[in-house]
Amino acid sequence: MNTGTILGILGLVATIIFGWLSIHLVRARRYPGQITFIIEDVLPLFDSIVRNFSELAVLYKDKPVAEGLILLKGVFVNSGSKDISKDMVSEQITLSLPENHKWHSVKLLSASQSVHGKFEIMDRLLRLDLDLFRCREFIRFEALAEMPISQYHKQSVWNDIRKRFEESLKIQHRIADTQEIKVRKLPDEEFATKRFKKIRIPIVAVVALLIGLLVWSLTHPTTELIYTVASPSGTNTDVRMTPMRDGSLTLKGVQDKNFKKSVSTEAFFKAPNFAVHCASKKDTIYIAFFCLSILVYVVMLIDYYQDVHQARRLRKLFTIVESKQDSD
Repeated sequence: MNTGTILGILGLVATIIFGWLSIHLVRARRYPGQITFIIEDVLPLFDSIVRNFSELAVLYKDKPVAEGLILLKGVFVNSGSKDISKDMVSEQITLSLPENHKWHSVKLLSASQSVHGKFEIMDRLLRLDLDLFRCREFIRFEALAEMPISQYHKQSVWNDIRKRFEESLKIQHRIADTQEIKVRKLPDEEFATKRFKKIRIPIVAVVALLIGLLVWSLTHPTTELIYTVASPSGTNTDVRMTPMRDGSLTLKGVQDKNFKKSVSTEAFFKAPNFAVHCASKKDTIYIAFFCLSILVYVVMLIDYYQDVHQARRLRKLFTIVESKQDSD
């Protein structure tokens, strides 16, 4: 692999990385407002309490707790670089549920100082009305919802009821200069280690492939011998020579793809205008594999870095939320 090939590969990788960064920066500048919804917990009350203690009766509004009763605990955080004012809001933040689901109640647990948030329930819709929502400010709440259990198989519903509820929850808004609300689960302190374990085998495989390609490039010549012989028309033709088992040589044209000839060794080296020179090999397939391997490696690292960076940011935001709540 010559210097030109190496520079070409490095240029391709740099183009991909800087292209991704440019898209990310343009998007961030276009929509500087950003609200993140951190899911603290999704607790199926019946599964967590009643089902495990049949003698225990848990009532809600003087009625036994339904099987599909869900307690959602979450935090809205202004994680963007722009304060959100009331005149920017065309439609307030809305948490909507599918058909046959409904919200029962909601409770504001805590909020940043001077943040005035008000929740309103309209059957399947839970709306949050905000006045001024500055950067790094938060609103923490818990809400009680009910989802139908009869439409799912009870043998498996308890294992994925949290996942089903989270997937059914849709959060929408129409706020100027603000991105779609990002929904994130609260990551634990071991998130980076757990996330790396998921990609360590693919990373080792890609690194092994890159090492193998490098070893192959170092052990294989980067040039080849090109021979010049006289063609039937009398002009000189560049050919590649391949020895055959019967002792003859097969000649194939370099520029003239239609030129193909089988000659003896003696006739080949005694041909008129015979000459030999070195030319660089065009290892197109090798270069393609090498570029693809580097691209896969870079994409995996970028994806890992993004997830870990977001996890650390969420942990930091949640630490701010908890510290402010404790001080209040």
